[in-house]
Amino acid sequence: MLFCKNCGKEIDDNAVICPHCGVSQEEQSLSQTSSGSGLGIASLVLGIISIVIGVFSGGSLGWIGAPIGIVGIILGAIGRKNASETKKGIANAGFTCSIIGTILCILFYVACIACIGAIGSAM
Repeated sequence: MLFCKNCGKEIDDNAVICPHCGVSQEEQSLSQTSSGSGLGIASLVLGIISIVIGVFSGGSLGWIGAPIGIVGIILGAIGRKNASETKKGIANAGFTCSIIGTILCILFYVACIACIGAIGSAM
Protein backbone atom coordinates (compact mmCIF):
# COMPACT_ATOMS: atom_id res chain seq x y z
CA MET A 1 0.00 0.00 0.00
CA LEU A 2 1.05 3.54 -0.75
CA PHE A 3 0.19 6.74 1.05
CA CYS A 4 -1.39 9.83 -0.50
CA LYS A 5 1.03 12.68 -1.16
CA ASN A 6 -1.54 15.19 0.04
CA CYS A 7 -3.55 13.74 2.93
CA GLY A 8 -1.28 10.84 3.95
CA LYS A 9 -4.00 8.19 3.99
CA GLU A 10 -3.41 4.71 2.58
CA ILE A 11 -4.31 4.24 -1.06
CA ASP A 12 -4.08 1.40 -3.56
CA ASP A 13 -0.71 0.91 -5.28
CA ASN A 14 -2.25 1.62 -8.69
CA ALA A 15 -4.34 4.62 -7.66
CA VAL A 16 -3.89 7.65 -9.90
CA ILE A 17 -6.14 9.86 -7.76
CA CYS A 18 -6.56 9.63 -3.99
CA PRO A 19 -10.08 8.38 -3.18
CA HIS A 20 -10.06 10.38 0.08
CA CYS A 21 -8.99 13.88 -1.03
CA GLY A 22 -9.04 13.65 -4.85
CA VAL A 23 -5.44 14.82 -5.41
CA SER A 24 -3.54 13.33 -8.36
CA GLN A 25 -0.77 10.94 -7.35
CA GLU A 26 1.18 11.27 -10.60
CA GLU A 27 4.62 12.84 -10.49
CA GLN A 28 4.71 16.54 -11.29
CA SER A 29 7.05 17.81 -13.96
CA LEU A 30 10.55 18.71 -12.83
CA SER A 31 9.99 22.42 -13.42
CA GLN A 32 6.96 22.47 -11.12
CA THR A 33 8.61 20.63 -8.24
CA SER A 34 12.07 22.12 -8.23
CA SER A 35 11.51 25.79 -9.06
CA GLY A 36 9.89 26.67 -5.75
CA SER A 37 12.38 24.78 -3.64
CA GLY A 38 15.33 26.14 -5.65
CA LEU A 39 14.15 29.70 -5.14
CA GLY A 40 13.59 28.94 -1.46
CA ILE A 41 17.14 27.65 -1.09
CA ALA A 42 18.52 30.69 -2.91
CA SER A 43 16.46 32.93 -0.63
CA LEU A 44 17.79 31.15 2.45
CA VAL A 45 21.40 31.48 1.30
CA LEU A 46 20.97 35.18 0.51
CA GLY A 47 19.23 35.75 3.84
CA ILE A 48 22.07 34.10 5.75
CA ILE A 49 24.64 36.10 3.79
CA SER A 50 22.84 39.37 4.56
CA ILE A 51 22.66 38.47 8.27
CA VAL A 52 26.37 37.66 8.35
CA ILE A 53 27.24 40.89 6.54
CA GLY A 54 24.99 42.91 8.84
CA VAL A 55 26.28 41.42 12.06
CA PHE A 56 29.98 40.96 11.35
CA SER A 57 30.71 44.06 9.29
CA GLY A 58 29.81 46.41 12.10
CA GLY A 59 27.43 48.29 9.83
CA SER A 60 30.10 49.43 7.41
CA LEU A 61 28.95 47.02 4.68
CA GLY A 62 25.24 47.41 5.28
CA TRP A 63 24.86 48.97 1.88
CA ILE A 64 25.88 45.59 0.40
CA GLY A 65 23.87 43.39 2.76
CA ALA A 66 20.57 45.23 2.39
CA PRO A 67 20.20 44.71 -1.40
CA ILE A 68 21.25 41.08 -1.00
CA GLY A 69 18.50 40.68 1.61
CA ILE A 70 15.96 42.40 -0.64
CA VAL A 71 16.73 39.97 -3.45
CA GLY A 72 16.34 37.15 -0.91
CA ILE A 73 12.93 38.52 0.11
CA ILE A 74 11.80 38.56 -3.52
CA LEU A 75 13.06 35.03 -4.19
CA GLY A 76 11.50 33.78 -0.95
CA ALA A 77 8.13 35.26 -1.84
CA ILE A 78 8.22 33.69 -5.30
CA GLY A 79 9.44 30.41 -3.82
CA ARG A 80 6.59 30.38 -1.30
CA LYS A 81 4.11 30.95 -4.10
CA ASN A 82 5.50 28.28 -6.44
CA ALA A 83 6.51 25.55 -3.97
CA SER A 84 4.37 22.57 -3.14
CA GLU A 85 2.93 22.37 0.37
CA THR A 86 5.71 20.06 1.54
CA LYS A 87 8.49 22.34 0.26
CA LYS A 88 7.25 25.70 1.54
CA GLY A 89 9.28 25.42 4.74
CA ILE A 90 12.60 26.24 3.10
CA ALA A 91 11.06 29.18 1.24
CA ASN A 92 9.53 30.47 4.49
CA ALA A 93 12.90 30.16 6.24
CA GLY A 94 14.64 32.01 3.41
CA PHE A 95 11.97 34.71 3.37
CA THR A 96 12.29 35.21 7.13
CA CYS A 97 16.11 35.22 7.14
CA SER A 98 16.15 37.71 4.29
CA ILE A 99 13.80 40.06 6.14
CA ILE A 100 15.90 39.82 9.30
CA GLY A 101 19.14 40.32 7.36
CA THR A 102 17.79 43.34 5.50
CA ILE A 103 16.56 44.99 8.69
CA LEU A 104 19.86 44.30 10.51
CA CYS A 105 21.93 45.67 7.65
CA ILE A 106 19.88 48.85 7.41
CA LEU A 107 19.83 49.42 11.18
CA PHE A 108 23.55 48.83 11.64
CA TYR A 109 24.40 50.94 8.60
CA VAL A 110 22.31 53.86 9.88
CA ALA A 111 23.89 53.49 13.33
CA CYS A 112 27.35 53.48 11.75
CA ILE A 113 26.60 56.65 9.81
CA ALA A 114 25.18 58.28 12.95
CA CYS A 115 28.32 57.42 14.92
CA ILE A 116 30.58 58.79 12.22
CA GLY A 117 28.49 61.95 12.08
CA ALA A 118 28.64 62.35 15.85
CA ILE A 119 32.41 61.87 15.86
CA GLY A 120 32.80 64.36 13.02
CA SER A 121 30.71 67.02 14.76
CA ALA A 122 32.56 66.57 18.05
CA MET A 123 35.89 67.47 16.47
